[in-house]
Amino acid sequence: MSVDRGLQGRRVRLESTADMLADVSVGDEGTVRFYRWTPSGYGSLAVDWDNGSGLALIEGRDAWVLL
Repeated sequence: MSVDRGLQGRRVRLESTADMLADVSVGDEGTVRFYRWTPSGYGSLAVDWDNGSGLALIEGRDAWVLL
């Protein structure tokens, strides 16, 4: 797994998620911890959400905007 900390500290807003059980909602904001690529070829954005959640966003399944 490769980790990129270039986005660390940036703010992010959730636009949509494929996770129906997620404890964050569209419009929620958080702070990026890091971006990582996995051996299976997808990327995910690790976020500390303002509501206390640690849900990571998955590229291609979730949508977000960097603020």
